[in-house]
Amino acid sequence: MVRYVKNAALDVFQTRQLRLMIDAHKVHEVPVTVGMIDLFDFDPFHNRAGLGIMVNQEWRGRGVAASALKLFMSYAFSTLGLHQLYCHISESNTASIKLFESAGFTLVGVKQEWLKTSKGYEDELMFQCFRPSSR
Repeated sequence: MVRYVKNAALDVFQTRQLRLMIDAHKVHEVPVTVGMIDLFDFDPFHNRAGLGIMVNQEWRGRGVAASALKLFMSYAFSTLGLHQLYCHISESNTASIKLFESAGFTLVGVKQEWLKTSKGYEDELMFQCFRPSSR
């Protein structure tokens, strides 16, 4: 945690990652942090990065993740000039699979029995999305 805080002032080109908090608010109310979205393994040479998102349980199903993902993808493609984004999702996380597929991500690979769970091993799915104008 200390290392993260020390590096928080560095930009994405130095740290190769970017973590942003997702805030939600109603009219005339103080915003509340409801999740976070991460850009990781940022590779400016190949113009790609991994993407992850987490929304607090009580805020799921309200469109918060979809809105945050859409905004973040726009930033990644337009401002950072990325060519592609990718994510890794456990096969049992159907909500995340639906979220990323609805945002334009396509299943490109399966790592079989990749994740150890209390019920045994499960596959991890890799999804990929290209900048809209690049294909």
